[in-house]
Amino acid sequence: MVALVAATWWYATEGESATSRPGSGALAVLPLANATGDTTFDYLAQGIGEAVRSLLVKETSLRPAPRDVVAYLLTKTGSAAAVGISLEA
Repeated sequence: MVALVAATWWYATEGESATSRPGSGALAVLPLANATGDTTFDYLAQGIGEAVRSLLVKETSLRPAPRDVVAYLLTKTGSAAAVGISLEA
């Protein structure tokens, strides 16, 4: 949910002006965490993140970083901020 809210807020405040600037950086949709502790909800957290990413690709001119790249950077760095820095997002 945090990624969805953040992406929506960013698009609403920056919107087309940010995507039309050359070198405006990348957009990374980070995987959502299953905070319930119930592993049966892991699929839901993964599905929501993928749905957000798919909507961004289909409905906007935004091009999120590839899912595998984001997952690798998140595993390597351990923080969303570090992923953003690595992708210049």
